[in-house]
Order: sequence, then C-alpha cells, then structure tokens
Amino acid sequence: MVPQNHFYFTLLGKLYEGQNNQTALSYFNKALTLTKADAEKQVINAHIDNLHLRND
Repeated sequence: MVPQNHFYFTLLGKLYEGQNNQTALSYFNKALTLTKADAEKQVINAHIDNLHLRND
C-alpha cells in the first residue's frame, strides 16, 4: 500500500531530482495535492522552481 501523504511524495521527488526531473515534478505535484499547510506548499513549490531552473 502506497502512503498517501505529502512527505512520501516529496521524498520521491527529491530522490528523482537530477535523475529524472519529469518524474520528480509529477511527485512534487502529487505532494502539493496532499498537503493543506501553506508552509509545506511553499517548500514543495521551491523544489518545483528549482527543477524549472535546472531545465532552463
């Protein structure tokens, strides 16, 4: 059973970051859908922004 919390998907995004950025992005986006805390959303969005900077 796959955990349905933002920590799990954020971790997966970090693990894929730099290896497969498209997969990392999908995990970060999933994490965003699972969190309600604004502070956590800011952290996840920062990870997403970093992915976009790497792709430019």
